[in-house]
Amino acid sequence: VEARAAQLDARAGEAAARHNRAMDRMDAARERADGSRKALARTLGQLAVARETLSSRLVTLYRRPDPGLMELVVSSGSLTDLVTRSEALQSAAGEDAALVEKVRELRVALLAEQDILARAIVTARSEAATAARERARVEGLKRRDRAVVDGARGELKAALAARTQQR
Repeated sequence: VEARAAQLDARAGEAAARHNRAMDRMDAARERADGSRKALARTLGQLAVARETLSSRLVTLYRRPDPGLMELVVSSGSLTDLVTRSEALQSAAGEDAALVEKVRELRVALLAEQDILARAIVTARSEAATAARERARVEGLKRRDRAVVDGARGELKAALAARTQQR
């Protein structure tokens, strides 16, 4: 009886350890999901700002297009003014290109965060199921252990009662 109870205790201990490891992995996955949700919200905010800025710039360009080379030359009062205006236009064009690139990068980052979040959710669910299975296994082994102990008690009581009647 003791050997059987010890064996059941050992199996219950192993199942409890597996349960605890699954819970740890589930907690870690949930933490990754929380972090990913925060990063996703931050990226969405940054993307919204970048898109709004790009939209405003496009509206401005549509309403008042950048001057062509001839217009720039004619409207400039001096060579220095022409160079300054030309550099300003080039700088604006560079900023526009950087803004478009930023929108692209944020869209890629958004997709990556969505993927991380989806994976973390799947992992958390899987580990929760593993933990539940191991918890059920522990509970089943504990019930068996109690049944073995209860059976041994019954046998011991019966043996004591028989011995008492023999006296």
